[in-house]
Amino acid sequence: MSLKLFWWKSQPNFGDRISKDIVAYVSGQTVEWAGPEEAEMIGVGSIMYAARQSFKRGNKVSPWLWGTGAMKPLPTDFIDHIQIAALRGPITREILGVKTEVFGDPGLLMPLVLGETVEKTGKIGVIPHISQADETAAALAGLGDKLEIIDPRGENHLDVVRQIAGCDVVFSSSLHGLIIADAFGVPNVWLDPDGNHPFARLKFYDYAAGIGRIMPLPISVRQIEATLDAGIAQVDYGENVRQAQQRLMEAFPAAFKAKTAPKAEVAA
Repeated sequence: MSLKLFWWKSQPNFGDRISKDIVAYVSGQTVEWAGPEEAEMIGVGSIMYAARQSFKRGNKVSPWLWGTGAMKPLPTDFIDHIQIAALRGPITREILGVKTEVFGDPGLLMPLVLGETVEKTGKIGVIPHISQADETAAALAGLGDKLEIIDPRGENHLDVVRQIAGCDVVFSSSLHGLIIADAFGVPNVWLDPDGNHPFARLKFYDYAAGIGRIMPLPISVRQIEATLDAGIAQVDYGENVRQAQQRLMEAFPAAFKAKTAPKAEVAA
């Protein structure tokens, strides 16, 4: 039998599509998409609304949340209907009004899932919001061949992960652009997500607080070249990332783990 997992798939986006790969890796099981009314687990993404839909639509199963985050404040009438293994961060915890100290986004496990050494390309990766892609390319034309505009809607979501992992530095308005960069130790800078949707910054601060990452204010696309000239700090919170990976592996519900599932130990 397959593990029934909900992930957002209304539009192609690598940060949502990796959920199936990650859960399949950690569980050692086949994973299939299921709607909130049937899902046994809700994982990667700002999809807490699905947990509430699960309750409202009469799901007879109490779905597990594993690294799930909230996009914005929402009613908490569904709390008794869910089981919490891990949340993305403490802001989501406060929104739900629950007690847990297990935080982390499962996207941090992608190096384990991918299981390969990604060749460095020397590129400056930029992941703009999809509405800003053309404007971004024009604004950064001066970077020439060093520039790589990364489309989060790429046909092969694992290739998007490889693109990010291969860069020397990443600028991203996509949360999972930053998370994948963190996971692979690639220095990264937050691009301003304002205007994408209400509460656009909440998920970024939630993730950062969950791993103890200091999150300076985001920059605009037009500040990228000046930021490069000033120098980009290396990832100095790598141990925090490793600890979050360990927490996520250990917190994964045992009931969903096949005998072939990998051990929870994450190499230092």
